[in-house]
Amino acid sequence: MILKQPSKEKSDLILDRIKGLSYTSRDLSHAMRNGLSIINNAAEVIRMRLKSEDPKIARCLQVIKEEVQKGEQTLETLSLLDSVTKTLKKFPVRLNEVIENALMNFDQELKDKTIQVIRNFPEFPPLLLDRWQMGRALEALMKNAVEAMEQGGILELKGRITNQGFFLEIKDSGCGMDQTDREKVFDPFFSTKEKRMGLGLPIAYAAVKNLDGEMTVESQPGKGTCVILEIPREAEIREEENS
Repeated sequence: MILKQPSKEKSDLILDRIKGLSYTSRDLSHAMRNGLSIINNAAEVIRMRLKSEDPKIARCLQVIKEEVQKGEQTLETLSLLDSVTKTLKKFPVRLNEVIENALMNFDQELKDKTIQVIRNFPEFPPLLLDRWQMGRALEALMKNAVEAMEQGGILELKGRITNQGFFLEIKDSGCGMDQTDREKVFDPFFSTKEKRMGLGLPIAYAAVKNLDGEMTVESQPGKGTCVILEIPREAEIREEENS
């Protein structure tokens, strides 16, 4: 497989863009959330007042509610841009628990798509991490992997511990990416999927970098994609630190 890790220059550019977007999304989210709430309430009032059995009117009102929900989901994604750039709140964390909790969010989708999950990682020692940010990074990467396997497949979570650090691989058996897409994979708003915002990998990347970690993507067309997270050895909590 072909490895793709941003250069130092591009990494700084990506993180600067995400920080800039986070400031914008903060104000945008507040303004739009209020507007969406008003639209949703207005649609509900119209539905109750009309009490129409006209299927066209009923369908139009349903479309409004569905589009409002999509808008709220978009705002939720944008809010992650803000959260992953904030100051860390580090506490002793069991990475295995964070992995399982993130995976639990996709239980139904994994069943619906008949995606097999393979766990092949050790019991990681307690690590000094921001549990929330680590969880958001894993959820974003798992979401990308699950969405890449519309016809089912295999989601493999593979980990290892070395002298260098703690590694976790999230590998899917989806369609993979060519060189052109790999070059853009960390760019905010780039997506190979229709009607997707393209913020999953950038959000995960920002969160991991904020944790002093690294992220590498391996991918080839027809061979799936593997995202490798590296957490530095310094994150391990030694016994003397607990005493």
